[in-house]
Order: sequence, then structure tokens, then C-alpha cells
Amino acid sequence: MGNGIPLNRVVPMVSRKLIAILVIIVISVSSAIASLFYLILKSENATRTLDVLVYPTINSAGITITYQGDENGNNKVSVRFKATVDEVWRDGHPLSPLRELKQLVGSLVYLKPGTEYEVIILVEDPDGVDRSELRTVFKTRSELSITQSGGRIFYVSPDGDDSNPGSFEKPWRTISRAISELHPSDILYLRGGIYYMDEGIEVTCSGLPDKYIMIEGYPGEIAILYGSDRNILDDRVKWIEYRDGVYFVEVCKEPTYIAQGVERLYRYASLEDLLAAKIGYRGGWFYDSSTHRLYVATLDGVHPSEAELHVSFVDHLIRISGNYVRIANIEVAYASRGITVNRGYVGCIIEGCHIHNVNVGILLSKCVADCIIQHNTIWDTGIIKWPWNMVKGTEAEGSGISLSHVGPGNIVRFNKIEGLFNGIAASSWGDLYNTTIIRDIDIHDNCILNVGDDGLEPEGSGINFRMWNNFIVNSLCAISLALITYGPTYVFRNICVDFRLMGVKLNSGYVSSGWKYLYHNTFYSSITQLSPEWRQTPMGIGDTSAKFSCLITRNNIFHLSSDNYVLADLVYDESSYDYDNMYISGLHSKFVMIKGIDYTLYTLKTLLNLERNGISANSYFTSPDRMDFKLTSNSPCIDAGVYIPNFNDNYYGNAPDIGAIEYET
Repeated sequence: MGNGIPLNRVVPMVSRKLIAILVIIVISVSSAIASLFYLILKSENATRTLDVLVYPTINSAGITITYQGDENGNNKVSVRFKATVDEVWRDGHPLSPLRELKQLVGSLVYLKPGTEYEVIILVEDPDGVDRSELRTVFKTRSELSITQSGGRIFYVSPDGDDSNPGSFEKPWRTISRAISELHPSDILYLRGGIYYMDEGIEVTCSGLPDKYIMIEGYPGEIAILYGSDRNILDDRVKWIEYRDGVYFVEVCKEPTYIAQGVERLYRYASLEDLLAAKIGYRGGWFYDSSTHRLYVATLDGVHPSEAELHVSFVDHLIRISGNYVRIANIEVAYASRGITVNRGYVGCIIEGCHIHNVNVGILLSKCVADCIIQHNTIWDTGIIKWPWNMVKGTEAEGSGISLSHVGPGNIVRFNKIEGLFNGIAASSWGDLYNTTIIRDIDIHDNCILNVGDDGLEPEGSGINFRMWNNFIVNSLCAISLALITYGPTYVFRNICVDFRLMGVKLNSGYVSSGWKYLYHNTFYSSITQLSPEWRQTPMGIGDTSAKFSCLITRNNIFHLSSDNYVLADLVYDESSYDYDNMYISGLHSKFVMIKGIDYTLYTLKTLLNLERNGISANSYFTSPDRMDFKLTSNSPCIDAGVYIPNFNDNYYGNAPDIGAIEYET
């Protein structure tokens, strides 16, 4: 060999064949193992992860994992997360399976604004999984601090002139004139006074993410936009008496809203109904499109010329058709809609506005995304006094804030809404299974009072839809979850008081089959009489005819004062109830109904294994009459709850408390 003898002359032929055979065997075994692994992963029951998406808001983030396979539906996912600067990992809430969509979906909550987070996602499947650990990083949106930097400042005033340069000393008169001049970073200040609008303002300019266009009331002054017709308000028209205190005037088009002072007048469907005062008291209007006559009966019977009559022909007072526009600190009143963000625009902010006497206060239209609606006061009158069935299906069936077929990332917070038909409604009616809309939305820390129907009403996919820390008083149904098609929708730490029909509505003629999580809510109703709308006393969750599934309740207080069901579940499919305080004060014959059968707490535990750790006792609130629902020191709800990852990490004592407010010693 050292003399360069060829190898084929040294190694016997049999050895050469043996080596070749061994090589073939190794290759074959390796190929077989690879093929076997490939077949396992290609089998219809194994999970093959395709994508991980995170959609963050300011305080939350929605996670969506898309996969293939798992035809037997037995994969599951756990989540751990932490801020990048932290050392300790935290458990996240388990993701919910959307088997029909081949997705695993869930939310992280109570996140810090403008913070980077790391996430570890562990995928399990007994049939095999290609990637058992997934990692991703995301950053929550920052709290916006919008200041004027580098842009121009313009002014308008009711006493201005559109031939002026738009300066503080020489402002323009009309807002439309000013808007035509605006560019990113510009501010338009509205000086104090009333701006009467014959038609709505169209904001057609766009800012940039770091250079908003800003339209706002001048600091220390009140800029008011009224849709009231000046000719009627200032008595420049001739009213003709029809009969029985009803007067008419000819108008150019159909009114959108009418009020006497701030008291809304009911719109009747016929002149006969107006004459008969079908709502139960005088006052109202009817428009005859064939004669263009507007018929009005004032509330107190006075002649319309002697009343402060606000007749509006305006659809919307401000309509935004642009991105990154901020509307702030303006009073808006007397129109069908107050402020609208038009279809498809993003990043707009509406804050600090006072909106009243409207059908809809703020409307976000189809596919509008990443907007913030905050610190607004929105109210109307009349509706809470009118019969429910005379409002339903009319233009008065509006909402304080309406999110109609909106896209992801919208935030509605710190608003006060009173006197409209619905408080905050997010609906994709007619497109309920569209997974690109009514998702990744936060609604929190709003106060909703005296509404005719629902306090909070999401309708549609409800994917990563989150509602927390809202305070709802005197509604027909506090929260409606009747049309959640996918979920998960999270309802936590809300306080709902004196609902007249249901704390949580789950019946609308459809099956609410999406995942719905109710955690740490307080539902309290002192009402004992029958609701005039539906002739029944208040109940907690569901309805004796409600068909729903995938409802999970933990650590909630349901306190009723009348003999009706705390829970009524006609289907009982993939739902779970435990660690709740279900209580009815006084004598009662009803408690819980499951699939048409009545149960006591004892039989619920022993026969169905539900509410195994639940209680039924007076929660001992500090002062319900004063709307103080903190627990007192002797409450049986203290330390009676269960730990829920990410939803009650910072509890006091030995265990989380039941209810919306954790007791602090």
C-alpha cells in the first residue's frame, strides 16, 4: 500500500461487496425512517403548523395559529409570554380551537403599552406535530401623545370670513373652507360658538401615523356643531294647524331627527298614530313624502313657533374619509349621526367630544381599523321611555357607538353613553361568518346608562373580541352574546346592574356557537317586577329557548332579586360552569335550567358535575344602592374563585375572589 498498490488489489472482492451492501442498508434504513416520519406528518390526524400571527392593540394581543391536518380534532396549544425586558415567563390563557377554520386562537390581556413581548407556543398532538414549539415577538401599540410639531395652525369662527387667511386674528367662517387647506401635522382650531350645518362636513384629507391632521375645539372654548334647520329654529316658516294640536309645514326633504329643546320627538309611521299619541303621551312627528308635509305635535301643546324646535335634515355632521385624522373636544348635536369614519380608513381618533340628540353618536364603517374612540360623552332622550317594540326596527334603533363590519385593532374606551337604544354595538349582520371583521377589538372602561336594549352587543365572528371593566346600569340586556359565530370572545371584570330582562343574552333565533368566556363579572339586578317589554322578571344567563354552545363561566357573581333562572341552557354543548356565585334573594322556585330540566345547586353538582366549586350566597357588597360593588370583609366570595392564567394573576389572599372587584385588606 505504501508503494501505491491499488486498493482493488489489496481488498478482497468479498469485502468490497460487503461494504456496498452495508452502504445500501444504511441508506435504505435512513430513507425508510424519513419516509415513515413523512407519512406520520402527512397523515390526516397529525398537525402541521403553517403560520403564527399576532395582532396587538395597546393593552392586548390576539394570537392566531393556522394549521393543517388534525382531522380528529385533538391538538391543543399552551402559551407562555413575557416582556422582553423581564426574566420571568408567565402562563397565557389556553387558545381556543376553531376546528372549522383550522385555527387555534386566543388573546393576551393586561399588557403594557409600547412594550415588546416574547411568546412561546407549545403545540401538542398525540398523532404527531411538525413543530412542537413556536416562538414569536411582537410589540404593543403605544399610547399616542399627539402634539403639533412642524405643522401649520388654522382657525375658524362663527364670526369669521372665508376670505380671511385663517389666522387667530382673522379666522375663516366655514369648516369646509378650512379643511381644504389641511396637510399632515396641521391643526384646525374651532373657536367657540354655534356652527349651524345645512350639510355634513366632509374630511377628505389624510395624515400620517406620526403626523396626524387635527380638528379640535379651541382650548377653553366650546365649539358646537348643530344640524338644526335655522329657518325652523328661528321661526322663519309658517306653521298651519291641522287639528288636535298637530301642525304642519312644507319642507324640501325628509327630516333625519327632531327634538323639542333636548327632548327627542318620536317619529310616527302614520298621521293617524301621531294624532292618537301611540307612545303614551303627546309629542311627535310624521313626514308625508307624497306632499312633503312635516306634521308636528309639541310635547306641551304649544304652537311650534313658540317651541325650541330642532329639525335636522343632516345625515352626519362630520364624516371622515381619510387616514390618521383626530377629532377632539367638539360638541355635536341634532343629526342622524354625529361623527362617522368612512369605509376602509385607519388610524383615526375621536376623543373628548360631546355628542347628543342623534340616532348614532359615532359610527365606524366597514373595514375601518386601528381607530381609538375615547373620553366621549354621548346621550339622547326619549328612547328609554318609549315602548321597545315601537323603537325596534326604526331609525331610533341606534347606538352610542356603532362598529359596523369593522376591521381589527379598534379600541373603544373611557366613554359615557346614556339614553340611546344600544350602548356599544359591533355588528357584521348579514356577514356573520366573515373572519376578517369584528375581531381583535378592545372595549373597556366605558359607562353605559339607561339604554333601551343592549349595553354591549358584539355580533359576528367575535375572534379575539375583548370587553372588560365596563359599567352598565339599566339596560334590557346588559351584554348580548347571541351571535358569536367563532370567538373567542372574552367578557371580564364588568359590572352590570338592574338589567330588566337578562344579564347575558344568548337568544336571537340563531345558535351562538363561538367560544365565549365570562370571567370575574358581577351581574346584579334588584328588579322584581315583570319587564314591560317581555313580561318576565330578570334572569342571569341565557333563556329557556336559547340555543348556544361553548360558554365558559368562572368566578362570576349572579345576584337576582326575582324568581327566575340564574342560568338557562337549552343545549349544553361544550359549555362549562364552575366557581360562580349564583344567588337569588328571597323565596324562589327556579334556579338553573339545563336542557329543559330544573336543577338546584346541589343537583347541578351531583348529577351534572357542574358548579362543583360554585356557591349560592349573598355576596355582601359594600353598598349596591350607591353602586358600590366592592366585597365586604365577610363576603363568601373572598378567596372562593379559581386561578385563570393571565386574567387574575395578581390576586390577593389564598385564591382569587369571585366577582368583578378583588377584595383588598
